[in-house]
Amino acid sequence: MSPQTVALVSAGGALGTLLRWGIAAGLNPAKPDQFPWGTLAVNLLGCFVIGLLAGAYGGVWDAKPQWKAAVFVGLLGGFTTFSSFALEAVSMIRAGGQVAAALYVTGSVAGGMGLACAGVWTSRWMS
Repeated sequence: MSPQTVALVSAGGALGTLLRWGIAAGLNPAKPDQFPWGTLAVNLLGCFVIGLLAGAYGGVWDAKPQWKAAVFVGLLGGFTTFSSFALEAVSMIRAGGQVAAALYVTGSVAGGMGLACAGVWTSRWMS
């Protein structure tokens, strides 16, 4: 990994994080029990953009590997890792791995929610 790639990924990550924060701050409600429109918008927009760029990569968008890393890992990773998750699941399905994709999606969503609950319960137990 070259210093240039590290710098590009870092810069992309910072920009993606600021974009996510700005959209979420503008669209998410003030109360945590209300629907998180900003987070949903970020996740869906990130999925569309990563799909668009993945489809164009090597064709219309012939970027160098370090720029691909800057955009896919840095910018979109800072914006939302949900987009990477969605693209990986789509890639598995396209490669004929429907069962693996179903397990990945189910395990990620159910496992993530379960572990988030476990983390909340653990923090309450510790305090």
